[in-house]
Amino acid sequence: MLDLRTGKSRVVLQGHKSTAAAPGFVLRIDGKEVKDKNGKPFSSNANGLALTHDFTYVYYRAINQTKLYRIATEQLLNTALGGAALAAQVETVGETGISHGMLADSQGNIYLTDSPNKAIRRVTPAGRFETLVRDPRLLWPDSFGLGPDGYLYVTAAQIHRTPKWNNGEDKVAYPFRLYRLKLPK
Repeated sequence: MLDLRTGKSRVVLQGHKSTAAAPGFVLRIDGKEVKDKNGKPFSSNANGLALTHDFTYVYYRAINQTKLYRIATEQLLNTALGGAALAAQVETVGETGISHGMLADSQGNIYLTDSPNKAIRRVTPAGRFETLVRDPRLLWPDSFGLGPDGYLYVTAAQIHRTPKWNNGEDKVAYPFRLYRLKLPK
């Protein structure tokens, strides 16, 4: 946490199950485990993060696990809450599968990428999980942007195709791509 007014920062939820990669979890994409040449699997703790437009919740997750979590921003801002008290405020939203990028829209939807299924999903304000699109071109979909044109933009990072995860061989399909999806109303 960083207070932009004071410049003071503090670490919260460090080591909590909601921010940590699940022990032994190995990411699998296109039928292949994502491991380096030494057999060490790709691992990432808290990575996806989305702040709701009304600043009420922060949604987050680690890549190497399958759950989506959220916490009220008022709890994060409460410096009187210690580690265990703050951890007790974390809510499990549900099972999402593997996800890298996340974004919240002004209607309260949370968008999530889904690399193994080459998909974009969302969680509605009512808590319903929906798959918006599956497309073989969504190779490690990652960063999102919402355009004023009603489209959701997403990059295809192809991290699993880089030399580090392929015994030094570059399997990236160049050039990198940016895709857009017209959002349903």
